[in-house]
Amino acid sequence: MLHAKIYIFDDKHSIVTSANLTTSGFRKNVEYGVYISDINLVNKMIEDFKLICNSESAGRIDYNNIIHIENILKSLPIYQDVNLKNIISTTKLITF
Repeated sequence: MLHAKIYIFDDKHSIVTSANLTTSGFRKNVEYGVYISDINLVNKMIEDFKLICNSESAGRIDYNNIIHIENILKSLPIYQDVNLKNIISTTKLITF
């Protein structure tokens, strides 16, 4: 099964790929993808992404969800020495 993801960069370039945005996804796994620089196609992808995000069936993440996830991560030994406040404070929620 192919489970495609889209990555859009600076509203000018995109990648449609089966790869997750992880080290394994880009370096270890065998994945297929397509790089797109056609601005019309990238704009169409942005429109589609906005439609999906604004759909009633799309999930929502608010600040309370982020705090809940932060508390879960703090309980895991691997994250106990990580300054999650810096990560969370630099994270931007995408809204349309």
